[in-house]
Amino acid sequence: MGAGPTSGDGCRVGAYSYPHKIDQYASSSQAGIDFEDYSCSGAVVSEVLQGGSKSQIDDWTNPSAADRATLSIGGNDVGFDNLLTACVIRFGQGLAGRCDAEIGIAYDTMYAPSFANDVGNALRQIIKKSGLDQDFKVVQTGYPTFLNDQTNSCDCESGLLCVKAVGAQQRC
Repeated sequence: MGAGPTSGDGCRVGAYSYPHKIDQYASSSQAGIDFEDYSCSGAVVSEVLQGGSKSQIDDWTNPSAADRATLSIGGNDVGFDNLLTACVIRFGQGLAGRCDAEIGIAYDTMYAPSFANDVGNALRQIIKKSGLDQDFKVVQTGYPTFLNDQTNSCDCESGLLCVKAVGAQQRC
């Protein structure tokens, strides 16, 4: 969703969201860049697909002029907000949820065939709608890594809850 004041159109996109930061950077370094933002906080992959109720692909009005599309996709499906609340932020302590349960739900979703199919379909639909220009690029961004399965130690500078690979929690 991004930081700053959010839009009032039901998608709650922040004025300082990732797409808007990219547009700011691109516009300052090169004039005449056409920027379209179809991000929608809370949308799940199946809604993004063509024909979906929040389909950014359907809303894309000028695909033939595009040479690049960026997207982050799947975070709402796997419960990224629930993971942050239960495993990192821990606001409300007991009310924040169980980290190990949220990690299990996220893994179950990520490894479900329907999730991989929907993400693949979204990428294919974006590429097809672009007109199949060989210079067109899709950049799929990821999500921040808060869980480190390579170490048993935490970075205590943040003061946030640290989660180990086995789901054991440690507060600094």
